[in-house]
Amino acid sequence: MKFLITLLGLLAVMLAFADAKPKYSAADRAYSCRTQHHGFYKAITKFCNNDGIVISSGYGDQGKNNNGHLVQITGNCFPAQWVPKGICQWQFYTMCATSNKGGAKRKRFGHGKCQHWSLFKFQ
Repeated sequence: MKFLITLLGLLAVMLAFADAKPKYSAADRAYSCRTQHHGFYKAITKFCNNDGIVISSGYGDQGKNNNGHLVQITGNCFPAQWVPKGICQWQFYTMCATSNKGGAKRKRFGHGKCQHWSLFKFQ
């Protein structure tokens, strides 16, 4: 009987966690980025508003600059890798929301980590 009660308790805990949602949503990350680093938020919004981002490409290498806040994805992907708009926004808003006080940050994503995602701030 004790075993059955323990098993039912464990099952209840597992079911509770199975329905758990992620700690932060994309909207939370975007809001946090916008309030902490508005310049990066605007650059990310401009850069990611493109359904055809491919890495490696001139578009990714050039990035988007908003008053000294540069957002770009460089890399050496072969074959080239597509970055969907929603993924672009999620990754960059998360980087921005979790960055240091100045907002700068670099991370690698994509198959083989060949995509180099960067937030740079120029004085």
